[in-house]
Amino acid sequence: MARMSQDNPITRDQPNSVSSAQTHDLTPAQAHEVSDVVLADSATGAAPSFPVLSPPKSPPPAGPAEAETEKLPSPKKAASRDRAPLALLPGAKVDDFEIVRMLGRGAFGHVYLARQLSLDRLVALKVSANRGSEGRTMARLEHQHIVQVFSETVDPDFNQRLLCMQLVPGIGLEKLISVLHATYAGSRTAASPEWNGAELLAIIDRSASLPAELDPAALHDRETLARMDAVEATAWFGARLAEALDFAHHHGVLHRDIKPANILVNPYGRPMLADFNISSQPVGTPSPDRGGERGGAGDEMFGGTFAYMAPEHLDAFNPSDPTKPEAVTARSDIYSLGLVLQQLLEGRTSFAMLERKEKMVDTLRTMADARRAERPTCRAGLPGARMTLERSITRCLQPNPEDRYASAAELAEQLDGCRRLRQAERQLPRPPAMLRPVLRRPFLWLIALVLLPQVAGSIVNIAYNSTQIVGKLATAQKELFVNLVAGYNAIVYPIGIAFLVLAVLPVWLCWRTLARAEQLPAGEVQAARRKALRLPRWVAILTAVGWFPGGFLFPLVIAVVEPELQPSIAAHFTASFCLSGLIALAYSLCGVEFIVLRVLYPGMWRNARAFGDTARRELAPVATHLRWIQRLAVAIPLLTAISTLVLGGDLANTAFRWLVVGLIVLGFLGSIVASGVTRGLSQVVVALTSTKA
Repeated sequence: MARMSQDNPITRDQPNSVSSAQTHDLTPAQAHEVSDVVLADSATGAAPSFPVLSPPKSPPPAGPAEAETEKLPSPKKAASRDRAPLALLPGAKVDDFEIVRMLGRGAFGHVYLARQLSLDRLVALKVSANRGSEGRTMARLEHQHIVQVFSETVDPDFNQRLLCMQLVPGIGLEKLISVLHATYAGSRTAASPEWNGAELLAIIDRSASLPAELDPAALHDRETLARMDAVEATAWFGARLAEALDFAHHHGVLHRDIKPANILVNPYGRPMLADFNISSQPVGTPSPDRGGERGGAGDEMFGGTFAYMAPEHLDAFNPSDPTKPEAVTARSDIYSLGLVLQQLLEGRTSFAMLERKEKMVDTLRTMADARRAERPTCRAGLPGARMTLERSITRCLQPNPEDRYASAAELAEQLDGCRRLRQAERQLPRPPAMLRPVLRRPFLWLIALVLLPQVAGSIVNIAYNSTQIVGKLATAQKELFVNLVAGYNAIVYPIGIAFLVLAVLPVWLCWRTLARAEQLPAGEVQAARRKALRLPRWVAILTAVGWFPGGFLFPLVIAVVEPELQPSIAAHFTASFCLSGLIALAYSLCGVEFIVLRVLYPGMWRNARAFGDTARRELAPVATHLRWIQRLAVAIPLLTAISTLVLGGDLANTAFRWLVVGLIVLGFLGSIVASGVTRGLSQVVVALTSTKA
């Protein structure tokens, strides 16, 4: 395959789309304006067109009679293999086709809306130079997200190829992105800062100039797309295109020119991959079109679009670089698709196109070096579905092909997982206004929601002991009690805090790394997410171990060291510590479960593949946790009432009487609050585990 040639001019329709036969004669302006396709009426991207030769200027309009019967004129001598096609006027007849109007023109040829006379149907007809194997390539790629080829013939007079393709009413993705990010940017508010699927469909509807056939299955896609936000829609578009790419790759076909201009979006919002003119089979793979002969570069064109090329693609395109075309693999297509998705989501790509101020080979080398040096990262912020999507896109853009997704199928699964994660995120119950600061500083609130119930339990314990225990102890027993309290707290609190820090620290480190948009392996995020789910269990264990043994240890030590401890006082010791511990346990467990399920768990995803199945498996024990929270909260007023009735207590003591009444009333109100929180968390679990495909 010759990489360089000075035989052919270039055209100026889409930026930076070239074939390898065009690099010597590019001027700086041409480096920005190399053609792929321009829609004749800016209304529809009904069929693909491809980069190489510049179409000649259209001939003067023919008269009415001529226009009805115009055909390709017979040349005096055979046309060259690379001869560019003539522009055809409406009414012209070519082979089995009658031209209706031009849909687009590009460096490889012209695309027309045409009527196929033998079948009386509208098709997209591409008239191009008779080179490459686009027709044979696309004919075997029958996929709902790839433009279908019906037939291919060659005009014998001009040696021009006539490619009859599926007519796709709708709009090109390039125009869709441009309008989407330009038209709506000024009208968005803080409450709705990004585009959504409804806006996207509105642009398609305004741009469509051709009727679409009724497709009930696609209609369902449209209805679903209308309810999506930018994250869901980008992930859905990307997954469908990745599936199409994977289908092509499994048939031994590399696209090699993935970009918005080569993607069409039909009126139902379905993206369709077009332009396989410079596609190829990987070197060394059997070619179905060659009877099993090993495929290679051969006479096929090698090109692409600078702005969307992977670094290894730029190297292979550069005649001064030893990299061969075989370096462009399926992962190079994944890189290009990542740039397309980044542009759809944000209206821009990570890499600006350099102006050519030096030789083309130096420009290509500079671009490749920049893409290897400037590793794309997602934006810092609160971890969530959008950040997971951005991380998925940046993985596509890794300079080393081995660091990208292994296949387009793996990328499709990841993007579908991102969409389901965002779908679940949007279904999460909105917290009350007073709890919204929790979403911004989850770990600060996690510590607070662990400590505050402990403080509340301590207050109850001190009040209970003061009114029912301390006053009935002998002087020596009182001194021993004070020493026991100091020693017990000096041991229990440091140990409890140390274990809590050890449990929370890896989760916090992971969360901080994600929030700073720093790189973190998917396995570490998964491990930290599972540790986060275990935090409520750790808090429950530490609280129970810290409180409940005291109810038995204190009276036991006093009875051994200072005998004659009354049994009623020992019973009050047990009631005091159990009641205080129950308060600390129920409400700290409730608070931590809220932080974990509502904030941490939805944000700690790196690998979102099989998100629904993973969430269902990991969240299966949560229902049991929530039931225990409700039981513990309800037990507080019940235990207060029962202990008062059974143990008697000094009800004549006003402080104790107020303590009992307060515990019963506040315990009842607390159980209502805990019940509301657990119901909300149940809804969170349902949202996270019931996402639809």
